[in-house]
Amino acid sequence: MTRIIAGSARGRRLTIPAAGTRPTSDRVRESMFASIEARLAAQGRSWVDVAVCDLWSGSGAIALEAWSRGATRVLAVDRSAGAIRAIEGNIEQLGAEGVEVMRTDVMRALAGPPAQGPFDVLIADPPYDDDAAGVQQALAQAVATGWLGPAALVVVERDRRGGCPLPSTIEISDERTYGDTVLWYGHATDGREE
Repeated sequence: MTRIIAGSARGRRLTIPAAGTRPTSDRVRESMFASIEARLAAQGRSWVDVAVCDLWSGSGAIALEAWSRGATRVLAVDRSAGAIRAIEGNIEQLGAEGVEVMRTDVMRALAGPPAQGPFDVLIADPPYDDDAAGVQQALAQAVATGWLGPAALVVVERDRRGGCPLPSTIEISDERTYGDTVLWYGHATDGREE
């Protein structure tokens, strides 16, 4: 069972798609959000100051957790019809009308600039069987097409055997392991290759 951990919807249950997704465990999600919150605080910001993008959104648990904590703008991106039904059902159940949903392939979404400007926090949870090179390509595209604002934080969840998912245009700031799961933290550089 997946629940919202904190904020206005704390404790509320979320519907998970019947197949094709691997929900982030509550423990990993709680650690991720505590770490993001600490990083925002170090920049003098809080959730109410940021726009959040959740790539490969699945049930929308990450997007809805950010919304519950007060993120000003939240976008959930997934191509699966089952995932989109779950996300939209969760949005309706929680009354989270401010959460935007985009049904498309992540690479297609990132091909051009976002409709409403860049994001301050980008969280990606691609399928574990997606290779690191494909994830790196998607994230490099996010940098190149303006999905990341100044000082934007990037967090990627991967299997610990999956290799580093961050391209050279995102500087690694931390890596935290929870069993078979690794959270990679980084921020966009100026886009020049070293």
